[in-house]
Amino acid sequence: MQTLNGELMRQKHLLESALRQKEMLIKEIHHRVKNNLQVVSSLLGIQSRHVKDQAALDAIKAGRARVHSMALIHQDLYKEDHPTSIELRSYFSKLVSDLMKTYDLSADRITLSSDIDEIFLDVDTVIPVGLILNELISNALKYAFPAGKGSIHVDMHETENGFFVKIKDDGIGMILPSKKSHSSFGYDLIESLINNMDGEWNIKSDQGTEITILLKDYKGAA
Repeated sequence: MQTLNGELMRQKHLLESALRQKEMLIKEIHHRVKNNLQVVSSLLGIQSRHVKDQAALDAIKAGRARVHSMALIHQDLYKEDHPTSIELRSYFSKLVSDLMKTYDLSADRITLSSDIDEIFLDVDTVIPVGLILNELISNALKYAFPAGKGSIHVDMHETENGFFVKIKDDGIGMILPSKKSHSSFGYDLIESLINNMDGEWNIKSDQGTEITILLKDYKGAA
């Protein structure tokens, strides 16, 4: 019995050691991905210095924001004890702060509030969710408030039917995009990401803009 107990303890220690090594390897991968994304962002920034066309500059800025939204995820995954999932509220706060800096906006001009469940999402879910949030909030920051002042509110909750997201602003409203004739890369990206997660979305443009999304195929933390 003592010999058996000793063997079981030895196997337990071996498994614990293998698990720690696996977690360290995963964290190292996230660290390297984050560094590579930061290099891509820097290259886009350098490229923008040689571009004069405003539409091209806007496209580069949007591209850098998308890269940042993914880099933040891998940065958090490297630091957290669970290298395969992200706490959504913390990530959202960092994403918003990053976008406000990207578009040189101050919190006393644009108010952004949120009601978000304390939920951990699997990395395969949080990356597309982060990109969707990045696109929609960026659009609101860029176009909803020509006078430079307004508010945005974001809700994110788990429901019986799926993961629910709502983004509402009190801006000037928007021209509703045609689903037959897509108006931008950002619109195509959002629709593609939502479709990949077996989702659906709806846009209302009345006294501002309200976008609701339901993602049926999503993963919480394992």
